[in-house]
Amino acid sequence: MSGGIVAIIDDSQLILDSLKLVLNMYGFAVNVYASPVSFLEDHAARPACLIVDQNMPGMKGVELVTRLREDGNAVPVLLTTGVPLNDMTDNVARLDIERVLLKPVELEVLLKFVTRHC
Repeated sequence: MSGGIVAIIDDSQLILDSLKLVLNMYGFAVNVYASPVSFLEDHAARPACLIVDQNMPGMKGVELVTRLREDGNAVPVLLTTGVPLNDMTDNVARLDIERVLLKPVELEVLLKFVTRHC
């Protein structure tokens, strides 16, 4: 663990609270954001990795990652979704999104990602 901050972006307060609680229990520092816009507006945010929901109102997860990549931000990303992303494979590869997990996320896979980057 490098001691970096995990940023979680999801429109579900239940998901935000649950993931923050679990990751805090494992010793990770976590910042949560209820929307991509709130994350982008936090100019002090310097997360070591992101956990991003795909299906959010206003801006999808892939759209957020596209914007970050266009700004030169190569932060590692784990994308979560409640529905399979059959048509998103090209975007996921192009944007260098490390993992896509279906909800409910597998804790072991989530922890491996966070441990590797944060």
